[in-house]
Amino acid sequence: MKKLLVAMVLACAGAQVACADTITWTGKDATDPTDWFRPGNWDLGRIPEDGDDVVFLSTATSVAETKEAVLTQSTPHLKSLTLHTQSPSGSPLRRCYISVKGWETRIWADDIHLMKGGQIRPYAAFKDGDPSNRVWIVGNNMTLDVYSWNS
Repeated sequence: MKKLLVAMVLACAGAQVACADTITWTGKDATDPTDWFRPGNWDLGRIPEDGDDVVFLSTATSVAETKEAVLTQSTPHLKSLTLHTQSPSGSPLRRCYISVKGWETRIWADDIHLMKGGQIRPYAAFKDGDPSNRVWIVGNNMTLDVYSWNS
């Protein structure tokens, strides 16, 4: 009986690992190109799930093409979250943002990498009487590049 239970646990754990993907933000949903929870904003056509590696990469050629995702609910437990940009040499630094809206909204990832141009910030607009916005991050490791927090 113990061997069967161990085999079932290992099979379930293996199934979760096998399902984890690298999923990349595109911001191409026609209805709302900033909503984290719209499947059309992700390259795999679904929102991130537990164990996924999530990537925000901006290769924008102008500041108008800056990528932003608005997070209005907590993320699942991600394996990693990486935000960075690739600006052409000599051009102004482009940005990619996750704006966190709501007091109870949490970003949860084992590894978080805020590289050149990547930022996590509170959502700018909130109404009087609402609790002040905060950025709540839960994780094990965080890497901050020197350019990640510049405005």
